[in-house]
Amino acid sequence: MAAGEANSGEITLMMRPSVFSQSQSVVMEAYDRRYRLSPLKLIDRGQEFDLARYRILEEDRRAT
Repeated sequence: MAAGEANSGEITLMMRPSVFSQSQSVVMEAYDRRYRLSPLKLIDRGQEFDLARYRILEEDRRAT
C-alpha cells in the first residue's frame, strides 16, 4: 500500500483468477469485520490471480 492510501476508502485485492467482475460488488471478511466492496477497476490479470481495486462501501462489525 502506498503512503496516503491507508484512509482512502479504497483497497487493492489479489484473488482467484477470473473472479473480478466490473458489475458485481463483493463481500470481504477481515479481522472479524465484514466489508462490502464496489469494483473500481481490474489492475492486472494472470493465470493464477486477478488484481483489482475496490471502494469500501460499508463495514459491518458483527461478522463472525
